[in-house]
Amino acid sequence: MAQPESLGDILARKLKELGVNRKIKEYSVTDAWPEIVGKAVAAHTTVLRCEDGRLLVRVDNPSWRHELMYQKADFMRLLNGRLGEHIVDDIHFTGP
Repeated sequence: MAQPESLGDILARKLKELGVNRKIKEYSVTDAWPEIVGKAVAAHTTVLRCEDGRLLVRVDNPSWRHELMYQKADFMRLLNGRLGEHIVDDIHFTGP
């Protein structure tokens, strides 16, 4: 006879099936951003949203936006590493 499944296991499986775990991780990008990019970059950027693998970040001036484009791949690698799975496929920097 099989062991009964725990409520925690059932809930975890259902959340995964519904895609809720991914959404929670997308929202957690906002919290992880300042730690990943550091104080200097965080002071000039604001995470607007992360949806369907696309992270939208507002930058306060064109010089910073230009510089951050060169670091985009590193930011994605570090964010996905922090989240424990591939959540961020692309980062779009927007602003003046």
